Amino acid sequence: MYVDSYLEMFTSLFGWMFYNNLWYVLKDTGLLLLPFIGIILDKIIDYKNGTEAGDAEELATKGVLTEILTACFIIMFCGVPYMNFTANEVVFTPSAMDDTFTQTSYNVNSLESTFGAAQSFGNFPISVNVPVFWWAVHNVSIGVTHAVMAGMPPTIDLRKYIESMKRLAIKDPDLRKEAGNFKRDCYIKALSKYNLEKPNEVGPFTTQVNTLLNFHGLEDPYWMGSAIYSWLPGYYDSLRAEVSVDGFLYESLRDREWAATDPSRPTYGRPYCKQWWHGSGTTDGLREKIINENSWIQTLAATVEAALSPSRRDDLLVKVALFQTEVTYAPRGYDFAYSNTSYGNGAATNFVQNSSRQVLAGMGTAYERATNSVNVTLLLNATPIIQAILLMLVVVFIPFVLFLSKYSISAVLTVAWALFSFRFLTACWMLAWWLDQNIIAAMYPDTGDFSKIPLNVNNEIATHEALLYMLNYLYIVIPVIFTIVTGWAGYNVIRGMGASSMMGGLSSAGGNAAGKAVSAGAKVASKGMKK
Repeated sequence: MYVDSYLEMFTSLFGWMFYNNLWYVLKDTGLLLLPFIGIILDKIIDYKNGTEAGDAEELATKGVLTEILTACFIIMFCGVPYMNFTANEVVFTPSAMDDTFTQTSYNVNSLESTFGAAQSFGNFPISVNVPVFWWAVHNVSIGVTHAVMAGMPPTIDLRKYIESMKRLAIKDPDLRKEAGNFKRDCYIKALSKYNLEKPNEVGPFTTQVNTLLNFHGLEDPYWMGSAIYSWLPGYYDSLRAEVSVDGFLYESLRDREWAATDPSRPTYGRPYCKQWWHGSGTTDGLREKIINENSWIQTLAATVEAALSPSRRDDLLVKVALFQTEVTYAPRGYDFAYSNTSYGNGAATNFVQNSSRQVLAGMGTAYERATNSVNVTLLLNATPIIQAILLMLVVVFIPFVLFLSKYSISAVLTVAWALFSFRFLTACWMLAWWLDQNIIAAMYPDTGDFSKIPLNVNNEIATHEALLYMLNYLYIVIPVIFTIVTGWAGYNVIRGMGASSMMGGLSSAGGNAAGKAVSAGAKVASKGMKK
C-alpha cells in the first residue's frame, strides 16, 4: 500500500482503524439493518401512492429484491473490512534529491521522521482490515496519480534554490566580527583607493581591469571579495590587517612590527588582505570560512548553476551571505587617509543617515519578500498534511455514508470519486510546481541570474516578487479547477447513472405497469358500459 507522505503512512492506518471501529459498532448494534427496513418501507409507500391495478405488486416486489440484493452486494464488497494488511506494508518513497541516485522507500519502522514516535502516532495499529473495493480504489488512484507524475518532464527546483539563497548569512558572531574587521582594514581602504585612482580609466592596468569588470560584472569593486582587488597590484596584496588575526602565524618578513626574538610578540601576525581573504597554506581564509558555514546549499547550487565554475559559484554564495548579513565594525581614525567619507567628525551622524535611508528604502521590499517567502513555504509544506487528513476523514466516515444512503451505488461512486480526487491533488500540485520552475527559468535565463535576485543587482526585486506572487496562486488555482471540472463531470455521471442505469429498469417497469393498468381500466370501463 503506497502513500504520498510520512504523515499519510499513519493517517491511513488510523483512518482504517477508525473505520473498523465504526463499522462494527453499527453492526453490533444492529443499525446496519435499518436501511433494509427503509428500502421496504419506501417501496410500500411508493406502491400505496401509485396504482393498485395489474401486476404492479409483482413489479414492486422485484424492485425491493433488486435494491436489497444491491445493498447486500455493497455491504459485502464495500462495507465489510475483511482484507487484511499490516503496518509494514504501508510504504512511502520520497522523490530522489539532486545528490541521491536511488530512491529509498520507508515504512513505519524505518522512516526518517518524528511521526510514529512515542507521543506522535506511536500507538499505531499493527494491522487493519479494509473492504476489497476501497483497497482497489486506493491502488487505482495512487497508480494513476503516480503514472501522471512520472510522465512530467524532469526539472530543477529553482524556487527552493531562490528561497535557500535568501537564507544565506553569516550567523557565527566571531565570523561576523572577523568580516567586519576585514571590511574596515581591507575593503574600505581598497574601495577608497579604487575610487581615487580609477584604474579602469587610467593607469597601466586599464585593459586588465576592464576585462575583469566584463567577466565579473560592473558591481565587482563593490563587495569585499572583489576579483579586481585580489588581482590588481597595490590593493589586497599590499594592504594588511591592522591587528593580529587568529590562524595566521607570525612571519618575520611580513610582521616586522615585532622582532623575531621579541618574547612579547604575538603567536599570530597581521596577514595581507589577499591572504586573509583567500587563505594561506593550511589556514582557511575568510572566504572559505563563510563557504563552510553555508555549505548546506552547495549541492543545490551546483545543480542550478551548473554552467558556472565552482569558484564563481562560491563567490556568488559568499557575496549573497555578506549582503544579507549586517557586518559592523568600529571605525579607526586613520581611515581618513584613504578618503573614506563615511567617517569623520560627523561619523555617527553619517552612519545614522545612511542606515536610515537604507532601512526606509528596503523596509517595504523586505516585508514583501519575507511575507511571500513564508506564504509559499507554508503552502508547499501544508499540502501533504492537508491531503493526508482529508483522505483519513473520508475513510473514517464511509460507514455513515453507506448507512445513510441505504447502501446506494451512487453514494459508493461519489465516495470513490472523492478519494480519487483528493489523491490526484498530488499530481495537480506537481503540475503547479513544474509550471512554477519553468516560468522562473524563462524569466532568468542567464548564468548566475538566480544568485543576483537577493542582491537586487538590476533593481528587479519588485518584478521578481510580483512573479512569485503570481506563481504562488498556481498551487491553489490548478487544484480548484480540477475539483470544479471533475466534480461537475462526476456529479452528472453519477446522477445519470442513478436516474437512468440504476433506476432505468424500475422506471420502465413502472411505466409498463402503468400502461397495463390503464388498459385494464379501459377494459373494465367498457364492460361496465356494455352492461
